Amino acid sequence: MIVTTYTCDRCGVTQNKSDQMWHIGIDLYHFGQHPSPYRQQQTLWCRQCVADVGVSFPTERGPAAMPVEATLEDKIREIIRSEMER
Repeated sequence: MIVTTYTCDRCGVTQNKSDQMWHIGIDLYHFGQHPSPYRQQQTLWCRQCVADVGVSFPTERGPAAMPVEATLEDKIREIIRSEMER
């Protein structure tokens, strides 16, 4: 039997369920004469760490409400800040 263990890159928690882990990253695209995608870095975070920075998860009743004070820019800054601290 093969068992895969997933480790959160943010808090270090481990688990064996891939549906509880999320790939977090920033994709950059250059739209010029020759458009090209560039993926800077991608990390694996647990569900709790993703929720801690304010990203909501869809529920059976529909998407969860986002906090009013958290903007997209704030979330991106938090993700970048936590990655730079590693």
